[in-house]
Amino acid sequence: GDVYKRQDDGSIDITLAGGTVNSGAGGLYTFSWTKVGDSSFSATTEDISNLSLSNIDVIINLAETGLSPRIAKWMDLLEINVDSSLKLCKKAKEIGARFIQIGSFCEYGNSAYNYELIPVNAPLQPTFPYAVSKAASYQLTKGFALSENLEFAYLRLFNVYGTRSRTNSAYGAALGVFLKQKLSGYPFTVIGNGKQKRDFVYVDAVSYTHLRAHETPEHRGCR
Repeated sequence: GDVYKRQDDGSIDITLAGGTVNSGAGGLYTFSWTKVGDSSFSATTEDISNLSLSNIDVIINLAETGLSPRIAKWMDLLEINVDSSLKLCKKAKEIGARFIQIGSFCEYGNSAYNYELIPVNAPLQPTFPYAVSKAASYQLTKGFALSENLEFAYLRLFNVYGTRSRTNSAYGAALGVFLKQKLSGYPFTVIGNGKQKRDFVYVDAVSYTHLRAHETPEHRGCR
């Protein structure tokens, strides 16, 4: 999860809260940039429940497990993708911050076959453990936001690509893998008959949407 605090001089402090199967759920990694784009930072670890925050505008939760570098177990998915999201929701409510939860297109699952373009309100019919955990996280965090009057937004990402796309893993983004194959002079790896369709979104558009969900009045409330 990302915690943004905008300073008077225009700089931004960013706190990354997340967890991995190896380090355990609920770990907290704090990075402070003196200027936007500055690569220097300091890092500490702390449990989300014990995190002391103040003067924070928004918490954006991107932390997850389940796809890479290895498939996670059900209890890991529950602890990291679901329980940690609830902890961050509670923290946002406690400090009066807006909460933005990042989901995945795979939550739609089988219902995607019913549409040429998947609408936002399509039924969630996930078909594998990671997708199930993300759908459960959505229901839990939205339910918490509605019952606790928390400013909340949920963004489902579809195959993000761009600079620094992972290319050296079995779970790498498709366009990143294709680009590496193209630059290396290798044929594209295509599974099946090649007629399947996927949506892709450039990373700049994702960053812009994050900021819109945080800063614009029409995105306030529970969505």
